[in-house]
Amino acid sequence: MGNQTNGDQLFRHEEIVVLTHWDRKLDAWVKTVHPKLGGRLRPAHEENGRLNNDTDVVRYDETIAVVKAVSATGKGTLMAINAPTAVF
Repeated sequence: MGNQTNGDQLFRHEEIVVLTHWDRKLDAWVKTVHPKLGGRLRPAHEENGRLNNDTDVVRYDETIAVVKAVSATGKGTLMAINAPTAVF
């Protein structure tokens, strides 16, 4: 399987999705390449050697779920909390 570049990243064929939309300014169909989640994780693991993701459910009451995630690599740590969303 071939590889596809997306920006500065190199993704495998099975790691991307190609979306097509009509661009009114160009008056033409335009294809855009987007990596899937697995396509983003593989380079992160390869480049950082160690990748750790921890998640915690901060709040859940059958209508709202709030999740905190901490990702740590050799380069640093990122903590994020999602905005409350309805759970269906």
